[in-house]
Amino acid sequence: MAFSVRMAALRAAELSGINYLIHQFHASKLLVLCYHGVLERRLAHGEANFETTVSAEDFAEHLAFLLRWRQPVTLSDVRAAMLGGRPLPRRA
Repeated sequence: MAFSVRMAALRAAELSGINYLIHQFHASKLLVLCYHGVLERRLAHGEANFETTVSAEDFAEHLAFLLRWRQPVTLSDVRAAMLGGRPLPRRA
């Protein structure tokens, strides 16, 4: 039941346009991800390092998502933008 309520809420947010507004707000913010480790297998909840590592399969999915929805930039790009150089692209 909780799953169906969650799905209904997500669908309502999508239909109302709030998802669009949230994406527009976050599109102008730099997204920085940090992984402490990428492992061959997915750790079980409660195992040591569960919260700071991902499986190789999940990591590949994260990269595919980022390449589709975000604009990857280098640390040099970020540094240059912070020092007044060329601004970062939207969805960086």
